[in-house]
Amino acid sequence: MKTKNPNELPDPDNPCEVCATHGRECFECRDERLAPKTVIPTVHLNGSGARILKAQYEEAIEAVSTAINTLPAPHARDYYVQEDSAFEVARKQFSEQILKLEAVREELKTIYFGITAQERAAS
Repeated sequence: MKTKNPNELPDPDNPCEVCATHGRECFECRDERLAPKTVIPTVHLNGSGARILKAQYEEAIEAVSTAINTLPAPHARDYYVQEDSAFEVARKQFSEQILKLEAVREELKTIYFGITAQERAAS
């Protein structure tokens, strides 16, 4: 895995870079990488209203938050009968799952705040 300079923007075509400051892809770096790809729905008269869109995204954000909070962390007692590395692999997978869910939640929040900004600009 390539380590990037923390003063450079992440390369959106290479999401495997890690932040030299944080030792892994940190939330700030991930957000910078995701932001250009996030498409915000346009609030207009012929489309869904801002209130409806925001309610739908609030529900989705809450559902992902619930998934993050209820995802069971691995416990060594569930892996000791397997190969020696099974528990460490499970812990790594758990961390990656949490990061993926957090990335989805942050992207949903980006869309939600994009809709809110349009709503404010229209009033």
